[in-house]
Amino acid sequence: DGEPLLGAPMGILGRFEDGDQKAIVEGVETLSDGPMAGAKAKCRIGKLGFEMQVWLSPVSPIVKLTLDFDFGERTVVGVGEPIPRGPNPKIPVWARDDLKLRLMLPLSMKSPNFFGHNAFELRQPYEERLPILRFAVACDGQRGVAIYTDRATMGLFDAKGKRMGIVLAYGGNFIYAPNGFAPLSGKERFEVGLYFFSGSMEEAMTVQRAEEFAQPVIVLPATSKCPFKNEKFSLVKVEPENAAVISAVYSSNDGLIVRFWRPYEGRAKFKLSVAGAKSLWLSDPCGKPQKQLVKGGAVGFQRRQNEVITLLAR
Repeated sequence: DGEPLLGAPMGILGRFEDGDQKAIVEGVETLSDGPMAGAKAKCRIGKLGFEMQVWLSPVSPIVKLTLDFDFGERTVVGVGEPIPRGPNPKIPVWARDDLKLRLMLPLSMKSPNFFGHNAFELRQPYEERLPILRFAVACDGQRGVAIYTDRATMGLFDAKGKRMGIVLAYGGNFIYAPNGFAPLSGKERFEVGLYFFSGSMEEAMTVQRAEEFAQPVIVLPATSKCPFKNEKFSLVKVEPENAAVISAVYSSNDGLIVRFWRPYEGRAKFKLSVAGAKSLWLSDPCGKPQKQLVKGGAVGFQRRQNEVITLLAR
């Protein structure tokens, strides 16, 4: 609707040996790749130069960012003194996520609610930091934004400052490092997706978009041997598609294993279809059949939030 979702420009921040730094853009050029539109920016944070590419696609609502850093032989980020806090004032530096190299989004929402994705759950953080597996979300019921990552990392949720972000990297004193010190070095690429949406997380299919970002569809040309040539075809399908997330489809000696779950609040009815299946069986998490559900390739379910189901399709 034209109303900005960010309260200020996105920032890449970090505390280096020279102090707190914020990235600046030194130059921009436009890019195109078929229907894809993009821009390449030369950036700098402190003494460290890096390149950022931004891509927009006509077939995906996710804004894709690629950050290419060259940390050289030795870059320390996250340096600082422990914060006096609670009964134990000596918080180690490596636990200070507010000092690491991080991407932050200032939010324009009045009262954002935060969520982080863990394995088979959407969890609300109880403090400013929460380990996330695939994404962090801020939403207020009417609109929201998700940050998708290419690796497990730490989500940063600042309700008072109305900011959300993710940790990109950390290098310096670390309890598990050789001799207690491990600076960043060499080249490193970070891939991040930003998804701006309206409505609820379920309506926007926020979790399904994470699958799209992590495992984008690869389109191959049909051959004369393809039985589904000139047809629209989905091997496994959920209807309505926002009710549940398919998290795994793989073959076994017994058939096709399909695992899915419902990440959103409340109960929902939906139908799951497996093309070509002659029977669907409820199975244990390893795919061992427990109970035949139906003859044929479609079955209906009613499931609560965070329920995980594994099926065997024969």
